[in-house]
Amino acid sequence: MARTKDTLADRVTEILKRRFPGADVNVGRFYGAERVNGQITWDGFNDKDHFDRQQDVHAVLEEELGADVQGISIVLAYTPREIELMESE
Repeated sequence: MARTKDTLADRVTEILKRRFPGADVNVGRFYGAERVNGQITWDGFNDKDHFDRQQDVHAVLEEELGADVQGISIVLAYTPREIELMESE
């Protein structure tokens, strides 16, 4: 994914890596998007359904960023196994 340098994206990356230790985080304003978007892959999501993962990610970002969270469109949350399966298709 093509990404431009972005302070909010850098903040989101730092927050997610700190709050979800060992996560692979890939966020930015991909393809000229106005808002930050991307994904986080973390083995800690293994026992959570998609809704709960998204809630967890959003809660962390809202807590850490306050009103700046409005600059994020979506950060999808995956397990490493889900990424592995998607890449094999």
